[in-house]
Amino acid sequence: MENWAKKLLLTSLFVTFNLAGLEAHITPMVHLKEHNAAIKMILREGQSFYVKNIAIGHDERTKIRSISGWKPNLEVYKFYYGKDSAGDQIGDVLFISVNSKHGPLTLAVGFSPENVVTKVLLTDIPVEPLSWVRKLLRKPFLNNFVGKSAGEIADVINTISHKELGEMTYYYAKVIVRGVEQAVVLQTVLYNFVD
Repeated sequence: MENWAKKLLLTSLFVTFNLAGLEAHITPMVHLKEHNAAIKMILREGQSFYVKNIAIGHDERTKIRSISGWKPNLEVYKFYYGKDSAGDQIGDVLFISVNSKHGPLTLAVGFSPENVVTKVLLTDIPVEPLSWVRKLLRKPFLNNFVGKSAGEIADVINTISHKELGEMTYYYAKVIVRGVEQAVVLQTVLYNFVD
């Protein structure tokens, strides 16, 4: 084999193995809570449960982008809502995936009819960051979102100490805040409490 062909082959193999190594950094997922269980936990008073699929059109994408600078990655979002024994809607739940260095985290974010956060649960997380995020779950960091509306979510990061938790736990706290912010924007722009 000629010298230039060997160099090309070795360069190709080097690039291939390095790219494969980058993809390998995304670790397997751990399912902390089934989605059905999360819906029932968030909408505790619900007697019946429904799903509402909402497609994002051009106008909604533009509005979401102008509010948050974020570009939704799905064409359709599913909002799960519950009704009480009188048939009144009691709230809804949106599952949102937010990217991190190690892969996506999935959050279940519950809302009241007034668009106030009622509960946040972590349902899925990559294996590697689980030990860092457990520190947040023990705090319990996710409870700090309860009662907050659109303009108040970003301030939740101020409820924890960067020095106390360490670099990676703080990073994942910011990832979770970003996910809840995205859910709140989708809730505000897309979802109306109508039958």
